[in-house]
Amino acid sequence: MDKYSLRNKEIRNLIRDFSKDYVIDDLEILQKSKLGVDCLELEDAKIYFFNKIPLMIRIREKLYPSLFFDLILARLPQIYVDLGAIAYICNGADIMRPGIRKIKGKIEKGSTVLIRDETHSKNLAIGVSLVNEEEMSSMKKGKVIKNIHYVGDRIWNLISKESIKKFKENR
Repeated sequence: MDKYSLRNKEIRNLIRDFSKDYVIDDLEILQKSKLGVDCLELEDAKIYFFNKIPLMIRIREKLYPSLFFDLILARLPQIYVDLGAIAYICNGADIMRPGIRKIKGKIEKGSTVLIRDETHSKNLAIGVSLVNEEEMSSMKKGKVIKNIHYVGDRIWNLISKESIKKFKENR
């Protein structure tokens, strides 16, 4: 595990790459403000901390929002799952059609999707849709979303440890 700070040009490139898939005006604010961006490089992923807040994750050369990037998560299409699916999802399982209770937003094949629980609307995972919304709605069974980043995964645990460390440093 290596941790290093990004230079201004690297920060601009990171934000530019992220905004290709997650188009929001607020990213311009990130580019213009004085940000300290650190990268925690893992064997198979990179976690980007903006002013010590873990906002982005790079997995297999693709950027995703972390489960802490509320600004982006609120704008993603959302899938609500039943209580029976939660334990499986939080252990890394992909999302199967029978567990889905509600679909909110426009979903295209390959789009990033936020997975939430139907009871408390808690964020559980970030996934990539394997089918579009129409196909998903018509299916009765089968895998519909690939689980990319979830509560309890290695990235989540590292982020949580970093957040605890930051909290202790600021006390």
